[in-house]
Amino acid sequence: MGSSWFRFTATEAECEGFTVAEGRISQRYALDRPLVGFGTHPIQGDAFLTSMVDVSKGPNNHAYRDVLMCSLDHRGATGPMLMTHPLGVRLAFKGRERITVAAGTFDALHFRYSETTDDGTDTRNEPGKHPPYDVWCTDDGDYVFLRAWVTGYMMTRYELTEYERIAAKP
Repeated sequence: MGSSWFRFTATEAECEGFTVAEGRISQRYALDRPLVGFGTHPIQGDAFLTSMVDVSKGPNNHAYRDVLMCSLDHRGATGPMLMTHPLGVRLAFKGRERITVAAGTFDALHFRYSETTDDGTDTRNEPGKHPPYDVWCTDDGDYVFLRAWVTGYMMTRYELTEYERIAAKP
């Protein structure tokens, strides 16, 4: 849907790009404080965004307002440009679990993104209507995506099938 360049500092978010719908764009957002995250739509991006949650506090649910998004479409099929979510990004830490996926068995962190009821009955692709989306990622500080599923009209499942950890060079 387009191509954009993003730059973030403690006091400003910038976007330069070109999209099918908007044409050439140039955005600047002044920030009162640094962002806690930038929501993109690759599956690994969903897992990495969970790093903004303080899991030491145990299971919890919070709306994060210091997050910008590149698209408010549930599939990321607009933009890309800087957007604020009208409700904030609702993200719950559900707990720690040991799970097995095709790539192996892992100690995992379980999170749920949700803008709607837990039954996932919403059928609209619009901000504030995303059905519950569960994500598991590694519990090793790297937040590697392991598996995910979303209910409601999206009815999608994802699973890591291969994983090779590359050791850092000394």
